[in-house]
Amino acid sequence: ISILIFNLFIGYKKYNYEVHLNRAKAFENANNFTEMLSEAEEGKSDLITMGPETGITMKLKTSIALKELKEYDRALREINIAKSYNPYNANIWITMGTIYTDLKQFDKAIPCYEKALQINPYYDIALKNLAINYFNVNNYEACIKALNKVTIKGDIYLTDLFNEATRRLA
Repeated sequence: ISILIFNLFIGYKKYNYEVHLNRAKAFENANNFTEMLSEAEEGKSDLITMGPETGITMKLKTSIALKELKEYDRALREINIAKSYNPYNANIWITMGTIYTDLKQFDKAIPCYEKALQINPYYDIALKNLAINYFNVNNYEACIKALNKVTIKGDIYLTDLFNEATRRLA
């Protein structure tokens, strides 16, 4: 009976976590970051720390919402906890990098994107963000190298960035 009660308890916690995670994702897709944060906070559990298939943590969703709400200190605390749960999730490293980029701490953002690329070497988002941060620290050669690994045709911003980095390198 004790095992049955324990399993029911864990099952309920897992179900509750997944419901709030799905709601948080829906609010994220709708760019409603206040509600996303509310769902993520409500769904947090000490027993269940990651979603079943993707390894997405509620801490990652909380961090993304906080970043979008410009609460960077709290976002960094949450993303560091998410990283401790799943250090091999490229999305966690990219989110950390974007927080540092928003804070204009490009030297801290670069290693985050590099770590994401160690995990997933062909992740376009990481490569593009890495190129932007390299440009911001005047490492034009690395910026060009990163942009050469992605398709920038049709992206005016990245094409201009590539051209400007090439011009400054010359």
